[in-house]
Amino acid sequence: DRPYAGYLYLSGELIRIRNREELLSFKVELAQVGPSAKGEEVQEVIHQVFTMYEVKGWEGQIKDAFGIDLGFKYQKLVYRSANNKFEISGIGSATLGMNHINSSLSVPLRFGKLKSFNESVFTKGHINRKSTDNELFVYYIPSAIFQGYNSTIQGGIFKDDPAKDSYQIEKMIWSH
Repeated sequence: DRPYAGYLYLSGELIRIRNREELLSFKVELAQVGPSAKGEEVQEVIHQVFTMYEVKGWEGQIKDAFGIDLGFKYQKLVYRSANNKFEISGIGSATLGMNHINSSLSVPLRFGKLKSFNESVFTKGHINRKSTDNELFVYYIPSAIFQGYNSTIQGGIFKDDPAKDSYQIEKMIWSH
């Protein structure tokens, strides 16, 4: 239902947590899709190490393409119980670039011993955390993703790739 595609990327993200419970994030991702990403070689090594079946199907993989994507995310706390055992937040995000064009809306639900956004591992706020008090939680994140372009299915956005005609993306994806 989709072509084989290796995807090798390097990304960096700048996160700013405001008012302890509001997060803004900006991300840059440089990525290579296709044979130069070495997906076939990585899969073959994994299958050899775990003595799995021989890998077949890579001969029709996506062609080489390099791209850059920019991403933005906003997350805000909607509700947290008085005992800090349950919370609901909302996330809106968007990616625009040569590999992916999409946006999403998510509603994370967390249960357990919770910390505020500026101290939680859930939001990467723990990096600057001064407290030694731990947190322990489980989470569930239902999401609606609106997809405009995906180079791992359609090939490079500016490249002539047979995959563009052979495979179509789902424009709307429900995830959880």
